[in-house]
Amino acid sequence: MQYLQQVATVKVRGQSELQGIVLASGAKWELLRSIPVDYVVDGLVFVNQKYLLKKTRGEDEEFAEKILRLKMVSFENRQQFDLDSTPNLFTQLQQQEKLVQLTLHDDSVNFIGQIVQVNRQSFRCRLLGVKAEWLQEVNIKYAEVRTIGLATDYVLSLQLVIDSEDSLT
Repeated sequence: MQYLQQVATVKVRGQSELQGIVLASGAKWELLRSIPVDYVVDGLVFVNQKYLLKKTRGEDEEFAEKILRLKMVSFENRQQFDLDSTPNLFTQLQQQEKLVQLTLHDDSVNFIGQIVQVNRQSFRCRLLGVKAEWLQEVNIKYAEVRTIGLATDYVLSLQLVIDSEDSLT
């Protein structure tokens, strides 16, 4: 596993580069703690190995890692996800009943939603709008998913709205 528990930059086909702490790697997916902007860690990102073009580590990543270690950011993988099986990974995400952020062809469009059904080649996702309103359910093929974001500040903020509204009903 290249760069395990280190900061690295990954290039995903059709998307901007992602920087993160490499937590785990499997046959189908790579798991990173996302670093969306200098020295800020924000959630997890799963990268589909099929679309991962390259993973690099240079002076910038080494310096970012030095700062994150000084900030005492954890570099350990505390959650166990099946990164060798896409249907199993999506089943785990479905069972958590939390929101996920999906990118498909490029990172200009993200889908936020909750996985409601897992099939052999695809899954059903109940989409969420930007004001935390439930939209339609869509069927998405696993092969189209390039990244999955989990527990980012944005996603957790929307989750708070949903949870607060659920507690009122």
